[in-house]
Amino acid sequence: MLLDKFKQATGKSNHGGQSLYDHTFWGVEAGLRAARLAGIRDGRPLDVMLMGLCIHDVGKLDPDFQAMITAARDGRDLPAKKVKHEASTFDYDHISLVETNLAALRDEVRSSEGYTINLDHVTAAMD
Repeated sequence: MLLDKFKQATGKSNHGGQSLYDHTFWGVEAGLRAARLAGIRDGRPLDVMLMGLCIHDVGKLDPDFQAMITAARDGRDLPAKKVKHEASTFDYDHISLVETNLAALRDEVRSSEGYTINLDHVTAAMD
């Protein structure tokens, strides 16, 4: 469900209106590459960082933010209500969306990057 929302949402107004899904998983790919360059292959810090990258822009699902970013992408006047997605990260149903989609995010990282996030590491860090 969260992955579907990421695919439907706009993540960046530039790059032709990059989807939130592409923006998110390009970040995951970059994070994993940087970790490997630093000699980090696995473990709790890597798992937590990668999951953090998966959810770092969940606030962009805010309908007001989507209205603003799609207007910018399409060259239209911005809506009167301007929002910062960081302020909306844990509004709406974002917390439950994240918590109920950890396995789907793990599976997506495994599918796209060949790395399996240990969810025990992630949930321990959330407590």
